[in-house]
Amino acid sequence: MSGLGFADRLGRAGCRGGGRGGLSLLFLVVPAISCAMTEPAGEREEERPPDSRGASGELPGKFDGVGCAGGLERFFARYARSSGAVDDLAGSSGIWSVPRTSVGGGEIQMSWEFEVMSQENVAEWYRPASMSTDDWASLPRWRQMGVLRRGTEDIVRREDAPEWIRAVLKREMAGAYETTSASYVSTLDELYEQAKTVQSAMGQDGGFHFHVSFPWNETMNANARSMRALLQRGEEYTTLRWLSANRNWDNAVIAPIRLETLDDIERAMASGELLNSSHKYTTIGWRIGVYGPGRVGFELRSINQDVDDAARILESLVRGVEDPGAAVIKFGSEGAAYRLAEAGVGDWIGAGSFARLPEDVQAFFRGASAAARSGATDLEAWSLPMVALETRPQLSAEAASLVVAERRNFLEAVAGIIAGFGGTAPTPEAAKLIRAAVSDFCRATRPAWEYL
Repeated sequence: MSGLGFADRLGRAGCRGGGRGGLSLLFLVVPAISCAMTEPAGEREEERPPDSRGASGELPGKFDGVGCAGGLERFFARYARSSGAVDDLAGSSGIWSVPRTSVGGGEIQMSWEFEVMSQENVAEWYRPASMSTDDWASLPRWRQMGVLRRGTEDIVRREDAPEWIRAVLKREMAGAYETTSASYVSTLDELYEQAKTVQSAMGQDGGFHFHVSFPWNETMNANARSMRALLQRGEEYTTLRWLSANRNWDNAVIAPIRLETLDDIERAMASGELLNSSHKYTTIGWRIGVYGPGRVGFELRSINQDVDDAARILESLVRGVEDPGAAVIKFGSEGAAYRLAEAGVGDWIGAGSFARLPEDVQAFFRGASAAARSGATDLEAWSLPMVALETRPQLSAEAASLVVAERRNFLEAVAGIIAGFGGTAPTPEAAKLIRAAVSDFCRATRPAWEYL
């Protein structure tokens, strides 16, 4: 590997205009209601991601940040100015080239998964098990595509492909292919070096899942509140980021983590009896039982094509695991970094946020959810604008006022949707309109939640 560090590689080598070499890595008056609030008191079986034992989302929309080249250098500079107590944030690009250790001891490990969107790109690194690399390469492209579409035999790594990708290509239920790292890596530099190479070979339209795993121990038990805050803050930011980028976010796979679930996770963390269920299908999943004995971790699913956001979130996750009591983190691209231990937990999506909706809106949402067969998780996600984001200490008075004003606009938009059905039962179209209204709220309040 070259002497370039994490920030240098991403800001220079990996972000040149989103080319193939880069990781480019997305009315009526409502019934009277107070918009300002005070702070309120089975997944399917799948192959495990790479772990210490060896090999075993998608954010819709395009990158909408500032020019990519140098973006992380500017981020590190802002980060250093806002967190003077942390010396290693002073712009040194070498800090991500060495392994990191979690609080209480134990190596932090990272890995990736990549969903390949084009079967043509699969042929560059993989071949059918029954054919040699030379025989496979000699076939015309249309013949190769026919073999891959049939999916009747194992597709294995070619001899001329990188050894750090999985040996046998994984085929998803929908027929798409997925590759992963063959094992974990120990540094963020190596993680992104591999990711950039994968996306260059496999196509810019594919999407990554990133994993950060670490051993759980008694020291972690004592830091349960900070670890829960790390999970919640990252989940909040990625959810808001994801929803703001897609007005039709009908997704049966990804949904926000409910506040009640976060409470359950924290209690389990504090007791050392980690939850048996893997909270995977969220923008940042809390995973157990998939990284090897005694290890737990985060899976970043939604920010998978945006290099600035993915890098910043992974950095904050690693820092939080390294020192939950003193870590300085930053998820959004604006505002100042803040200490994880001082972040608090605050309000989020759940039964409480749904209960703040007017009763007629609750009834309409239930009918729309039933018509669309979207389930209770989607139903509560529709109440996101009722979450008391304005109570967060990181927000300025101006940003808090923006949240309150946009909540009012959301309720007015929903009243218009209800009126449009003229008292008739909602149809699946109503769910689409509600999702669009939630997305509009997330997009309009971005100047506020970028500070979370």
